[in-house]
Amino acid sequence: MMLVEDKAGAEAAAEEPKSPVRSPPWCTSPRRYRDTSLMIHRHWRKSGMETFPTVAAYQPPATPPSTPNTPSVTNKHTNDVPVRTPSRQKQVTMTPTGTRARGRTRDHGMDLSYVTERIIALWFPGDISPSSFRQGQQQAAHMLTSKHGNSYMVFNLSEPRRATRSQHERVRELGWPPDLAPPLERLCSICKDIDSWLSGDTHRIAVLHARGSHERIGVVVAAYMHYSNICGSADQALDRFAMKRYLDDKVGDLDQPSHKRYIDYFSGLLSGNIRINANPLYLTHVTVLGAPSFEAEGGCRAFLKVYEGLVPVYTSGVHTVGGDTRQFTVNVAGDRRRGLQLRGDILLKCYHRHYSADLDSPS
Repeated sequence: MMLVEDKAGAEAAAEEPKSPVRSPPWCTSPRRYRDTSLMIHRHWRKSGMETFPTVAAYQPPATPPSTPNTPSVTNKHTNDVPVRTPSRQKQVTMTPTGTRARGRTRDHGMDLSYVTERIIALWFPGDISPSSFRQGQQQAAHMLTSKHGNSYMVFNLSEPRRATRSQHERVRELGWPPDLAPPLERLCSICKDIDSWLSGDTHRIAVLHARGSHERIGVVVAAYMHYSNICGSADQALDRFAMKRYLDDKVGDLDQPSHKRYIDYFSGLLSGNIRINANPLYLTHVTVLGAPSFEAEGGCRAFLKVYEGLVPVYTSGVHTVGGDTRQFTVNVAGDRRRGLQLRGDILLKCYHRHYSADLDSPS
C-alpha cells in the first residue's frame, strides 16, 4: 500500500486552527517499521476520519473479482498513454497470414499476393504512370529480396518493360498481345518453365507479373492448375486448392470468351480428350452476320484480316455494306484452288475503313 500526502489538505488545515490531534502510536513507536500496513489498517478502522480526512472522504469503486493465477498490472500513467481496448487487440491478432496475406501500396497501386507458398502474383494497373511503375518495381524487388533472397524469378506475362528487367535479377518474358488469348504453345511453355524453375530447388519462388487486367495472371494460374493436376505429384493437392481460391477471390470469372475456350483446349490436351490436328486447313470464305453502323446512313465499309500465329497472312478488299444488310460474305480463296492454307492459332479481325478530309485510314 502506498500512502500519498495531500498538500492541499495540509495547507487548509494550517490556515484553520483545530484542536491538536494525538499522534497515533505507530508514528512514534520504536516498532514503526514492524508490520506498518497492519498497524495503519487497525488505526484506520478505529478512527479513520480524524487521522486520514482526505482518504476517508474517498470511496473506492467496486472492482470485479480477479481471476486466480492471473497477474495484475497497475497502470500509473493512465492520463498519458491510452489503454488498448480488447477489440483493437482482437483486430490486430486476427490479421490474415500465410498464403492469404498480400501486400498492397496505395502510392503505386501495386498488388502482391501469394497464390501458393511458392507462387506469387505481382500486378500493376494499366494506367499507372512510368515513375510510379518504376517505384513500384523497386518496392516489389525489395520485398521479394528481403524475404526470398535471389531465389525468385519473375515471369512477365505483359509486354516487356525496362523497369521490370532493371529491378529484378531474373526475368522471363512470356507475354502475349493485349485483348487476345495466349497461343497454346505459349501457354504450354509457360507451365513448363514455371514447373522446371520450381522443381530445381525447394526454396525457389515463381512471381507471375502482369500489368493491366488480372485475367493474364488468371489464365496462367488456371492453366498451371490443370497442368499440375495431370503432370504434378500428389502432394500438390493443397497448391491446387490454393490456386482455385485465388481465382475465385482475385480474378473471378474470365470475361473474354477466348480465354475460357483456350483453358478448355489446354485442359483437354493434357487429359487426352482433345488432339491437335497436324494437317493444315484451308479457308475459302468468311460470312459475317449483321452489319455494324459506322456510316451516317448506316452500314460500314468492311474488310478482313487473317492472322496465323499473330502474324498477318491475308487482307481482303473493302466491302460496302448497307445498313439493312443482315449478313455479308468475303471470299478468301481468291485465285487459290483450295483456299488459304492455315495452321495453328488463327485470328480473324473485321475492320471499318472510314474517310477523313486528310487521310483515308482504317479504324
